[in-house]
Amino acid sequence: MRVHPARISEQNMYLMQTATHGNEEPFRSRSTPTTSAPGPKPNSSSTAQSEPKPKQLTAKDELSLVWRWQRRSDHRARDTLVRAFQPAIRAVAAKHPGRGLEFDDRVQLGNVGFLIALDKFDIHRRCRLWTYAQGWVRAEITNATAKSSSIVRATTVGTIDM
Repeated sequence: MRVHPARISEQNMYLMQTATHGNEEPFRSRSTPTTSAPGPKPNSSSTAQSEPKPKQLTAKDELSLVWRWQRRSDHRARDTLVRAFQPAIRAVAAKHPGRGLEFDDRVQLGNVGFLIALDKFDIHRRCRLWTYAQGWVRAEITNATAKSSSIVRATTVGTIDM
């Protein structure tokens, strides 16, 4: 029975890749090349996906971090919140159509929207931070997409004589 690669945890993948059977070579997945080419990484989004997932925050932790950022301007608290919500921001950016904007640009716009929401969030509301911030993230990406695409398309066939 084959298991879909997305269902295998990172730790199990590591164990599978390093496991040896007798004197054989370690198991390597088909997608992993045996040699790597020198030079820069081909895509910055692929390197960002290889980072370990941040710890999911509880509602109490969220509120204390938001309070520390809003009241004390604690940059560590802000950075912790941004890192914790990075997977959610990336998911929203992936769902929006590009229309001229690269994925990494949409992620950065999502981060800007999240920071705006973080500044405006009221800790006395009875909702989680992501529930509030999701609208700001979407709005920021949507507005930038609308600004970057033009409504009138230039013709590519030729010019029109009048």
